[in-house]
Amino acid sequence: MPDSLVQDSTGRNGAGAAGRSARPVPLAPAQQAALLPERLRRSPAANLFLALEISGELGTDAVRRAVTAVLTGHEILRSVFPDDRRVPYQRADELPGSVLELGEPDAGHVFDLVREHPVRVTLQRTGERAVLAFTVHPVAADDVSLELLAEEFFAALDTGEVTGSSFRAAVPALVKGMAVDPATDADAGYWLERLGALPERAVPVEPGAAARHGFRIAPEALADLTAGQDPAAAFAALLAGALSTSGLGADPVVGLLDPARDEATARTIGSFGNYLVLRGLAGATAPRQAVLDAAEVLSAARAHGSTRIEFLTHRLRGAAAVSGGALFQAALVVRSGSAVAHSGAGYTAREIDRRLARPHGVDLLVDVRLDDDGALVTVDSPAAPAALPEFVADLERRALAWADGRGSEAGVPGRDGVDVDASGGITLFQPPAGTAGELGPGLGGPPQTEAEHTLAAAIRTVLELDEDDEVGREDTFFSLGGDSIAALRLVTVLAEQGYALEVQTVFGFPAVRELAEQLEPAAEAAPEPQPAAAPLSASGLDPAVLAALGAKFGA
Repeated sequence: MPDSLVQDSTGRNGAGAAGRSARPVPLAPAQQAALLPERLRRSPAANLFLALEISGELGTDAVRRAVTAVLTGHEILRSVFPDDRRVPYQRADELPGSVLELGEPDAGHVFDLVREHPVRVTLQRTGERAVLAFTVHPVAADDVSLELLAEEFFAALDTGEVTGSSFRAAVPALVKGMAVDPATDADAGYWLERLGALPERAVPVEPGAAARHGFRIAPEALADLTAGQDPAAAFAALLAGALSTSGLGADPVVGLLDPARDEATARTIGSFGNYLVLRGLAGATAPRQAVLDAAEVLSAARAHGSTRIEFLTHRLRGAAAVSGGALFQAALVVRSGSAVAHSGAGYTAREIDRRLARPHGVDLLVDVRLDDDGALVTVDSPAAPAALPEFVADLERRALAWADGRGSEAGVPGRDGVDVDASGGITLFQPPAGTAGELGPGLGGPPQTEAEHTLAAAIRTVLELDEDDEVGREDTFFSLGGDSIAALRLVTVLAEQGYALEVQTVFGFPAVRELAEQLEPAAEAAPEPQPAAAPLSASGLDPAVLAALGAKFGA
């Protein structure tokens, strides 16, 4: 690796570059939206997160050198955000004594941005595997930046070359976007007129335990659903319809992520993302017409897409924007591509978890990833409302009904705890007082077979469950509190007991009963297949795992 890109753990090399860029720079609009609520309302922002499973011979020193090169090349990742002035600003800093932490990843890490850089990189060794995780505050990155961060890391590992970029160079143009006059700017005038008298968000939530649920739509159903229109329009219409009929908003407003990048900033790590506010999507009852109407709304929104969402928020809500948050209650991200996967000299890496940016005050984040296997839809909520699983179930059912033309017909199949109306809508199930435990852990009764008891005990160990926390046969590893990192620990704990299990199997068969059936003695286990190299793109697991995961979580 070239010396110019390497800074050792003392931070000596590269200090000159950091010093030359130490002049304070104002915050871009998206940075202000991420930082001000955190400082004024003591409401921590939702971090971006990317976890990679690494197999093979890749030493800790090599990882540390590559991480150092990436942080040296992208000054926004080694910046601090002092609070010693009335107007917030950012200043590039020298790298700390250590750029790589050895230990467990933490997607919910709370950054002290006055003294701490906005990225935390951790490496955890788990048996023969390792997990490398990037936790990034949204003041320094957007969803596109996660992809770039992975690409830069692999480039530093394989060739020693890091593209490097300066987010500070893009800040003046971004700030200028806030200084528009609606009287002379047609785009700003369009939005202020269209978004007048916006309703308050229907389901304000307090920060708490987040929840994620998802499902997959097969390619044939996806083609029928979109009906030749932009997939973003189809999913915006679906989401608005589900919000309307679930009681989460009579006038549902959806914010569609716009990368807001041009050729000059396509490979710059930083906060560029904008949102197009889509309103008036829930009027049509026929599915095909709803998609067509949404396509018209989306086309008009993109035609006026130069206006920043932060400008609109401040003009429509004033000082209340800091506490009230976004103008929309649901954020929608529609992107294409496979999961991050990469093969280098003696190692392979693949993505096992990703968390996208969620604007302050947004109740629901709906992430749609389009790939060769159709679409993976993941719904993320910051406070795990009790009705979220039923809402996601309705969203899936509505998508399938629209795809085969049954969206306006009676008799759309329902699910336990969900009342479905003739249009495929849903009345969210609220558990009666005193019965919440019946919906929690312990589903399906206690473990029965020896394998189920073994698995339940391992889950208790990994998730640190109390003795009175029941683990039922039909509980899933994820409903009990597991995630991708915990899945790796589960595999290791079982391996120490003589059982072979793959991480992908945990995602494919998350229910205790089903996962127990996959246990087999380590000596009889087949060799672990190595993932093939694939282009870096959007988030998720590999397609086979996602198909199984979507089926399980949608059930």
